[in-house]
Amino acid sequence: MINAGLTYEHGDGNWSVSVYGKNLTDTAMLDAVIPLPFASFGGSYMAPLTKGRRFGAEVRFNF
Repeated sequence: MINAGLTYEHGDGNWSVSVYGKNLTDTAMLDAVIPLPFASFGGSYMAPLTKGRRFGAEVRFNF
């Protein structure tokens, strides 16, 4: 799984802007694999990142 982000902080330090992307390869990843009877396996996927790529932005102001 690949995550990335970039932040710009203004020189006076009073505000910043960030953008990010999570699960950029759109990969479903197993969180746990559990052996079950009769040579079968069960498991669960990591959430919520397995629901596809996510993108976002954040703006911060310091007072």
